[in-house]
Amino acid sequence: MRQRDRKVLRLILQTGLILPLVAFAANWCCDMQPQPVGQQFLPSAPVPSSCLRNERKRAQRHFVFVAHASSGLRQEGQPSRSVWDGVYTEEQAKRGEALYQQECALCHLATLTGGESAPPLAGADFLSNWNGLTLGDLFERLRISMPPDQPDRLSRQQKIEILAYMLSVNKFPAGSRELPRETYALNQIRLDATKP
Repeated sequence: MRQRDRKVLRLILQTGLILPLVAFAANWCCDMQPQPVGQQFLPSAPVPSSCLRNERKRAQRHFVFVAHASSGLRQEGQPSRSVWDGVYTEEQAKRGEALYQQECALCHLATLTGGESAPPLAGADFLSNWNGLTLGDLFERLRISMPPDQPDRLSRQQKIEILAYMLSVNKFPAGSRELPRETYALNQIRLDATKP
């Protein structure tokens, strides 16, 4: 599979675009070809099958591939793992602790309890705010908004390590595999305040 195809599939699976893609592939396979009308594209009358034979076959191959790739996902699209499954390593959390103390403790305090202008990153209030969401949701919040003065100052890997430290402070168990860097993988890990 080409790199571009992997990126497209990742986007489709992340954003829930599977149903619009199915509708698009169905229209494409039924010989509907959009025709330009000014700045818009509107469907026109069907064109002869011979004109679209290659495109139809390509669409069918991609449709089968996407349908096959998505069949392994849970039916409801629910995350398949929990933070209670040991989703980070102790070493990762230790690296995250050093980064946290250097980059985050000024606002969120060394104990992660939050300051005057920063919410807590540990404890009951934090857990109730994020309970039932995914680590992908939490990571995206960190990625786009922290630190507030320059969110791109820290790398994706550094923010993942800080997230691992946050999980350790919140008493979630460590495991044997590091927390993944990819948002789509983090979206498969549910943040449950209490052990299921």
